[in-house]
Amino acid sequence: MARFDLTSSKIEPKHLFAAQTVMGKLEQQGFQAYIVGGFVRDFILQHRSKDIDIATDARPDQVISLFNRTAPTGLQHGTVTVIIDEIPIEVTTFRVEKDYNDHRHPSVVQFVNSLEADLSRRDFTINAMAISIDGELYDPFGGEDDLRRGLIRAVGDAEQRFLEDALRMIRAIRFATKLKFNIDSSTERALLNHRSLCQHLSIERIVAELEKIWDSEYSSSGIQRFVNYHLWKRLPVFSCWNWIEPTVHQYQMFDLNGDRITKWLFLFLLGNQSDIIISCQNLHFSNQDTNECLQAFVCYQLGVENLDEESIIRMLLKYGFQTVKRAFYLIQFMQCSSTTSMERLEHLWNRLIIHHLKELTINGNDLLSITYRSPGPWIAKTLEELLFLVASGKLPNHRQNLLEEGRRIVKTFT
Repeated sequence: MARFDLTSSKIEPKHLFAAQTVMGKLEQQGFQAYIVGGFVRDFILQHRSKDIDIATDARPDQVISLFNRTAPTGLQHGTVTVIIDEIPIEVTTFRVEKDYNDHRHPSVVQFVNSLEADLSRRDFTINAMAISIDGELYDPFGGEDDLRRGLIRAVGDAEQRFLEDALRMIRAIRFATKLKFNIDSSTERALLNHRSLCQHLSIERIVAELEKIWDSEYSSSGIQRFVNYHLWKRLPVFSCWNWIEPTVHQYQMFDLNGDRITKWLFLFLLGNQSDIIISCQNLHFSNQDTNECLQAFVCYQLGVENLDEESIIRMLLKYGFQTVKRAFYLIQFMQCSSTTSMERLEHLWNRLIIHHLKELTINGNDLLSITYRSPGPWIAKTLEELLFLVASGKLPNHRQNLLEEGRRIVKTFT
């Protein structure tokens, strides 16, 4: 049985100390305690980890009684969060699950005393390993070997794993994308046999998995698997989109840009989605994400690539560099090229003297005080014009200069 030095893990030492403190106390009281889940996988791969999860045969009430600071974060699944020196450590009782409802949630959760039984309910072999406090690896399903071979393989019967929880099919793609692994042939075959079950998934969970794919270095491989497995037409919301086949160039664009909003916009274009607000609402996006998507799409629809330099500068000042940059990526995504290079866009932005209205030495109240007009849209229009003049070096950002130019601009509105 393999043994590892846990101090060589790429995690904050205080997190490892907190986990070892919890494990040590559980073992002192006669309980089993093991590090499980993503930390073990990342440790073997020498990837950085953020959290450590612990599995034990101690029942939740026993865990709570042993530690001074705990939070009952998931008692129905046997999970208690133990806080050691302000570090939260999730401690979960060994369990098995039965009678899954809606191909997603188990209706029966049964606490057990066996580590192997607990590991057997997990999705993939690379996630079904455990490490003891002294670094001994427990790997009943060959997860370490699959890590070495670069394989995503279901624990036990892949058909059964996907029948239990359809989200595991999306997770298989996500792990394969993130780790640059292949999906085991029997696991892939089971995925194709049961992909229609993905219609039962909540849109929130699908979006969360796609977000993790966006965060991968080669997110294009994830998109390619969705296309090759014909999954889009089997997912809620996405099944209603009018999908086009991505080109090689479009796949590559998913890898050239790390911005998640841009990748969502790429997907909207592949799905022929023109009503961005409705699309974002259907995906339950936040108001901020919806607004960012909409602004970039507006710039894209305005034909920003055909604008002259002054118009591009005005757009940069109105929407911001990030938004206009996203619009140019959309142009490149659909046309393979753009008349305005990204380098030129950055040059225009960096050349500007100021970038935001708040940098002007006057504000709307100043304009009201010198014009004696009622508040109205003219204030924003005047400030935007002043911003353009100052940013492009045509007017000094001095209060008196701005007030005089402001008076002149206001007169043009009458």
